[in-house]
Amino acid sequence: MSSKFAMKDYVELIVFAIGVLIVFLAEPLIEHEYPELVGMSAVVIITFGLILAIRSSERAVEAFDLAGKRLHFSSYQAGVLSSLASNLPELAIGFFAVLNNQIEFAISLAVVASGFNVLLLGIIIWFGAAKSPNGKFRVPEDIIRAEVPLLRVGVVILGGITFIGLVEFGLEIAALQQGSPTPEKYAPTLPMEAAALMVIVYLIYLFLLLRKRETFPSKTKEENIPVAAHEKSEEHHLVSTKHLLTLTIFGLLGIILAGEFISGSVEAVSVEFGINDFVIAFLVGASAALPEHAIGVVSARKEGGFDLGLGNLMAGVIQNFMFILGMIVLFAAIIGGLPGVPLIHEVSRGNQVQFVPFILLQLGFGALIIFLIKSSITDDHEFDIFEGITIFLGQLFVFILFLKLILLF
Repeated sequence: MSSKFAMKDYVELIVFAIGVLIVFLAEPLIEHEYPELVGMSAVVIITFGLILAIRSSERAVEAFDLAGKRLHFSSYQAGVLSSLASNLPELAIGFFAVLNNQIEFAISLAVVASGFNVLLLGIIIWFGAAKSPNGKFRVPEDIIRAEVPLLRVGVVILGGITFIGLVEFGLEIAALQQGSPTPEKYAPTLPMEAAALMVIVYLIYLFLLLRKRETFPSKTKEENIPVAAHEKSEEHHLVSTKHLLTLTIFGLLGIILAGEFISGSVEAVSVEFGINDFVIAFLVGASAALPEHAIGVVSARKEGGFDLGLGNLMAGVIQNFMFILGMIVLFAAIIGGLPGVPLIHEVSRGNQVQFVPFILLQLGFGALIIFLIKSSITDDHEFDIFEGITIFLGQLFVFILFLKLILLF
């Protein structure tokens, strides 16, 4: 990690600034003078927005990491902050999507990002266990102390939302069959109150985690992290305030602009190419989540990188389900005036209408997978190959079912 901007960093900043200027100038021109190019230009803008979001997120992660070191946070505390920074693009995109009244896209994006975090978590557990001689590895103590209490709460909240949603869905189906004039009043939703609870719980957890400086012991040679490397990393704590502010401003501003670009172009792509918002949310969610969090999977193959990758992905799963999803629902309530967001959507194609329960299904499987993770940790403080494969296949099943409902309908 460099302590100052190099020439390539300034070049990248200039390139992105030029790109942002071109988007602002070209978008209204194309819309008024070349309407036949609106769809293609929207695809280009979304692509540019994703690249900007990924690179800006990396800058924000670096800034959060440096700030954590300045404040003498433990490596795990800094990792939680870095994971939060890497999830900011989904939050920004969701915020602007709500502003544009694209509630379905916003909530789907948050849930899809959560799913990809779960998928990658299964892969990293699988890889980590496969590298161990006995097919098992011990979960680091800092992860046990920090994550288990939040995992328990996550199971209760997500499980409760899923249970209520299933009951409401059953009532809606019964009302439809009986020809009720107002069957929509039984439609399952994620209510604003539940979203507020999710956000508050996560913020309390984050506050309690960060307020402690020596909660987790420093790792030593016995934990496969050389002391020399640790001492060397201290050199990176001494960074200038100017550099830290530059990283923060570059990262956050880029994430905000990327969110506006992507959400503003979704409707054009949907209209021009006839692509459902669910599919766009799936593609954008995959593009935003995979490059950043896949780093954890790659680093797992390096010595000392597994604990970091595992901690970041576990933190990312909870952040997406509890904080990012909860915040987007609150945006919908405050900005859009909605008491909650639908957990089941109706997709129309011609004269046919089909229920798509993807969000409810993802929340339900999320609760089950979080329970599996929590049980694996508390039972014997170990993960094995079978548990990693189970987590991976469970999430893959949800995605396959979702794509089948959308693409084959």
